[in-house]
Amino acid sequence: MSMSYKKLTLLLLLAVFTLSACAKNPVTKKDEFVLMSEKSEIALGKQYAPVFTKQFGGRFNDEELQEYVNKLGQSLARNSDRPELFYHFTVLDSPVVNAFALPGGYVFVTRGLLAAVNSETELAGVLGHEIGHVTARHSVAQHTKSQAYGIGKQVVSILLPEIANFTQVADVFASGIIMGYGRENEMQSDRLAVKYLTQSNYDPNGMSNFLSTLRVTEEGKAKGQTFEGFFSSHPDTKVRIDTATQLAKETGFKSDPVTDRKLQDIYFKKIDGLPFGESSSEGFFLVNRFIHPDLKIEMTFPEGWFYQNTPQQVIAQNRSGKRDEKKKDAKVEKSTLFTTFSVRELTKRSELKPYVQNLLKAANVKPEKQWKEIINGKEAYIVIYKGNNRGIKHKKNMTAFIAKGPQLYLLTSFASSSDFSKNYALFEKYYRSFKFLTSAEAKEFQPPHIHIYKVKKGDTFEKLAKTFYGDSKKAKVVSQINGMKPDEKLVPGRNIKVIRIN
Repeated sequence: MSMSYKKLTLLLLLAVFTLSACAKNPVTKKDEFVLMSEKSEIALGKQYAPVFTKQFGGRFNDEELQEYVNKLGQSLARNSDRPELFYHFTVLDSPVVNAFALPGGYVFVTRGLLAAVNSETELAGVLGHEIGHVTARHSVAQHTKSQAYGIGKQVVSILLPEIANFTQVADVFASGIIMGYGRENEMQSDRLAVKYLTQSNYDPNGMSNFLSTLRVTEEGKAKGQTFEGFFSSHPDTKVRIDTATQLAKETGFKSDPVTDRKLQDIYFKKIDGLPFGESSSEGFFLVNRFIHPDLKIEMTFPEGWFYQNTPQQVIAQNRSGKRDEKKKDAKVEKSTLFTTFSVRELTKRSELKPYVQNLLKAANVKPEKQWKEIINGKEAYIVIYKGNNRGIKHKKNMTAFIAKGPQLYLLTSFASSSDFSKNYALFEKYYRSFKFLTSAEAKEFQPPHIHIYKVKKGDTFEKLAKTFYGDSKKAKVVSQINGMKPDEKLVPGRNIKVIRIN
């Protein structure tokens, strides 16, 4: 939950449309849409680079890692089809797994992507792909096309089809900045990545290896969490893997397991300790405890629920019931219990009770019950009231209002009337867990981070998730960041990534 959400929303929500004209032919200098000079192309990238850096998390504060990514990118760019350009490679402080390029040589990767990558060779494949979008001038063509169709001024290349739920468009979209590429352009950039890897003396299989990692990451995601539903022209990952594998084979490059292991070890050393998920400035979960060091607060959500940390609020909901596999038509129980946390700014100093009552009156809410309570040494005002939303009929809500300085903290729980009564103690425990932290206490908490671990005999992803994260249910997440499935056997002596919370 970001302190800056009132001024801008975080990360990205792609436009829900694409032009069929953008998916026809790879860009060439004869393309009727490529009307921009190289000078204008570079100026456009320079203009929007700081805007995108700000909107997508800002520049990640790790200069050693920034230099590593830049050095790798520059080595590939020197062997590209436009080596004369000045390229700029930046790591963004975003947990979303993504990479994109602006015209003129501005390439961005997120720390979320770095957490998913499993070798320097794979990262080279990602950077090579984005350099390919620059050298083929794909974004220049789409920029011109978007202007011709009255859509916007600038288009960004998106390599990875992933999007975080609950995020929304920021002010950059006033210029029509983001759209997805068509099948041919994506496939062309994959081909160029294989070419640039080979010419830079990297294993050209780095492109297909990363795409395989991406495919594992994609599996099991809910509908709407990938770009695929938004851009039907985006090539299927399996097709891209097969094509990139064949192209690598045609280069005649001989893979060397010793070199591969060495490059993986180099990469793992660079990302050891990399934050995983939200940063301290946004607040983060340690299993079911939510910590926000900047706000100096913490609370404990119900254990085992789904958690979403959005720019506007933190949302938790109970997990869906399990389907009875013996009954094919059996329905899965829907989530009906919710808890949320949000922050509002107070416009002026006021006693808590009258302020809350005026707030409810303005919203035309009639409380069923209301009372004052002291929670961990701080005054709170609790209100129970009815209301219908999120598809829950006869919904009953309970909100605890807690004020400190200019901030008003709202901890809300809601469910149907019958479920509310059954889970009253659970909801009560939630809001009573809220507490303010001292500066010293806040500094002690660090977000989950990547830790490089040497596999021991008998290790499983479930066991490692429990040991390092404190939650065996995170086994799938740990396996995915290693490009593996949860039930795959681990090889003793091999280094893998785990998620650590201490």
